[in-house]
Amino acid sequence: MQNRKPQSSRRRAFTLVEISIVVTVIGIMASLTVYAFGAVRSRRALQDAARTVVAELHKTRVIGLSGRLGDSAAPTVGGPPANSTFNASLDGSTQSYQQTGLRVQDDHTFVFFGDVDTVSNGNEYQLAVVDLEDGHPDGQLRIQAPPVSTEIRFARNTTRVGNVGTITLVNQSNNQQKNITISLTGVPRIQ
Repeated sequence: MQNRKPQSSRRRAFTLVEISIVVTVIGIMASLTVYAFGAVRSRRALQDAARTVVAELHKTRVIGLSGRLGDSAAPTVGGPPANSTFNASLDGSTQSYQQTGLRVQDDHTFVFFGDVDTVSNGNEYQLAVVDLEDGHPDGQLRIQAPPVSTEIRFARNTTRVGNVGTITLVNQSNNQQKNITISLTGVPRIQ
């Protein structure tokens, strides 16, 4: 004689409470993941903005080291007319850059320039304009640059001229910041 247990015709299933707990846990995990990815995206955007500024600073220093006005140089408003030759002629004599640098145009735009007379008087040649909020139309990145009209200049030997040696970029959406320091020898570094 075998002792057999009667098989139940009822199968074990998940209850509504168990299913709702699993769905709640999955929802919490998904929301934490979305938040983490948003923070990573924001940090990456700030790092990319700092790298863009440093890359333009390097290019500006190299142009300043050569001292030559290139074909792509366009004068800023009120500046001398651009010449299509490799060197620009302002008054019949061939001129070359004496200083290069960057100027903060507004709270998120930098103008990189070359200057033939070392005086900030509006006749600088515009080498590049970098808007740090370009590519972020959704407002995820709100960069704040240093005060408007801040200038950092480099001499022909690429050393930094003046007292300003740090650019601080602030992501206004989360108050993260990146510092770009420019040594006396003119080398920019992201910190």
